[in-house]
Amino acid sequence: LSSDGNTALIGASWADVVAGVGTNNSTNYNQGAAYVFTRGGGWSEQAKLIASDGATNDWFGSSVALSSDGNTAIIGASWADVGVSTNQGAVYVFTQGGGWSEQAKLIASDGAEGDYFGQVALSSDGNTALIGVHMSGYANQGAGYVFTRYLGNWSEQKKLTVAAWTAGDYFGWSVALNSDGNTALIGAYPAVVGSVMSGAGYVFTRSGTAWTQQATLTAADGAEWDDFGYSVALSSDGNTALIGALDADVGGNADQGAGYVFTRSGTSWSQQAKLAALDGTAYDYFGHSVALSGDGNTALITEPGWIYSTNQGAGYVFTVTASSKIGPIIKANGATNNVTVNYPETVSITVEMNADIYAGAEVDWWVVAYAHSVGCYYLNSAMQWTPFSGDLAFCRPVYQSALFNLSSTPVLSGFVLPRGTYDFWFAVDYPMDGVLDPNGQILYDKVTIVVQ
Repeated sequence: LSSDGNTALIGASWADVVAGVGTNNSTNYNQGAAYVFTRGGGWSEQAKLIASDGATNDWFGSSVALSSDGNTAIIGASWADVGVSTNQGAVYVFTQGGGWSEQAKLIASDGAEGDYFGQVALSSDGNTALIGVHMSGYANQGAGYVFTRYLGNWSEQKKLTVAAWTAGDYFGWSVALNSDGNTALIGAYPAVVGSVMSGAGYVFTRSGTAWTQQATLTAADGAEWDDFGYSVALSSDGNTALIGALDADVGGNADQGAGYVFTRSGTSWSQQAKLAALDGTAYDYFGHSVALSGDGNTALITEPGWIYSTNQGAGYVFTVTASSKIGPIIKANGATNNVTVNYPETVSITVEMNADIYAGAEVDWWVVAYAHSVGCYYLNSAMQWTPFSGDLAFCRPVYQSALFNLSSTPVLSGFVLPRGTYDFWFAVDYPMDGVLDPNGQILYDKVTIVVQ
């Protein structure tokens, strides 16, 4: 959809297309097509888009994306042959200016037979495209390609890969871009995490024209064959990610499926929530496709219903409110996030925990403070603030136990802080080993206090 919701692009990858004129025509089976619909009091078909060089079994329309203004469409043809390379895959760009026309055909500079190049995402302005190639490279390692447009011309900017990979990762199976095109999320649903093939999502960021990997996202409760990373989505600012794991078990329901929400603070990512259908059953494959609203506060997750029942399928909408936050919550004088006080007003810090789906997990509990002009402190098991160098190896947990719901509990009461800036974190991390690993399986919340 376009940002105003008035233009829709829909792929039909199995559509047959008649080629030729009059009696000299033939049918290209499964060439594929894409359809543009617009809304103006009602919905109507505006255009049917097909590749200028389309052929049988191209599967054009297997993946589609639309710019914010609805005037640039990008369409994957993942089975298209390129020269003599069977199923290398290609992507087509169409633009609208009084009518729709094909602007470019994008192919990988190092493309090869059987790559299946063609999973697409597009920035809001339509000038940055991310294309997944899940069978590229040695033993289906996979890759992502970034293309950019300048003055109507497209060029390949970067090939994205991960250093740590195993055969059959299918990195590039799913892709997402944030609004400005500077944050990319790429799914690799069979990726090995530790020794378990549970799947992963990889975050990359762009500065200028340089791309670097920022994070690897995995499920806190990931298990073998969860297929985490089968589908991915990003909010407009790139600070919220939604990742589908369509084969995740939920309770005793095998392959019911789940969606996982992650949020970014600075450059650090943490799992915020696990979403599952309240009426879910075994083999629903919930998480087959996912979408996020621009602000990241509304999620749409679908299940195709391939097996059992009537195979009808369904879509579920989830919304987030402040009161539904899962995990640690830390407050200063009853407020979250950023708080300003006037010296010598007192400051009180409280923590609380909404364990939700994580209840029972054996974790370390941490409360850490950074006084910008003084140094670092952690709350020890005797509930005493203890100075440390800032090296987390010397930090100790305040508590170790199975995760449970914690009502508002004071950790600093009526204290007068000198003028300056103070950051307080409340976190839990897994496993329960007494080691604070900010890059591991961790949930945290932060409040910043400015004393003026």
